[in-house]
Amino acid sequence: DQLNAACDTLNTVGKGGVLAFDCEGFLPAADAPSPTSPTEAPCRISLLQVAYAPDAPPFVFDLISLSTAVHSETLARRLKAVLENNAETLKLIHDCHNDARLLSVQFGIVPSNVLDTQLVYEEQTGTMLGSFAALLERYGNNGKGATHPTKAIVKKQMRGDGGDGGTVRGKVPTTTESIFAQRPLPVHLLEYAAQDVSLLRSCWEALATAVTDRSLD
Repeated sequence: DQLNAACDTLNTVGKGGVLAFDCEGFLPAADAPSPTSPTEAPCRISLLQVAYAPDAPPFVFDLISLSTAVHSETLARRLKAVLENNAETLKLIHDCHNDARLLSVQFGIVPSNVLDTQLVYEEQTGTMLGSFAALLERYGNNGKGATHPTKAIVKKQMRGDGGDGGTVRGKVPTTTESIFAQRPLPVHLLEYAAQDVSLLRSCWEALATAVTDRSLD
């Protein structure tokens, strides 16, 4: 099926290389009670995006739809094979702590060999908690600089401030729902998610010259 084909491709083509990944979803407060099973989790990953090459289309996994079509253990196992078991593949992510917690709570996945590009940016510039936009400006498009074309619009939607396409079904999103939980997912949100990882992957060639061993600790 498509899930197995996508995961097999990532494990084959991306093996020993560099993946960029990101999640879209809802994360509860740190002191919220832990769920007893993935189906009860207040955490919910709506999308998982993975890009394995700067010139290849990224994979966008619709985890809401997949969770109803695939047994939860099968889904977790396939995703773990991409993010955790293939330790020889470097995984890029910007500001990993929320995504790591989402993956751990919902699927029991602890990504291996991860490089948090926010920490690299801090090491190189001295600026803590550098934004993704700042990273792209410095390293995107192989060091030539890049911008995310829909980041500002979608961020406004995520805050409930409106923007092109409106909020979730005409409502301001609450702390328990995400604009990425809509099904069918609006095209502009799918494009936004895909662009996130494609642009992040485009930073690697410039980042590689700046990365030190300390960045990988």
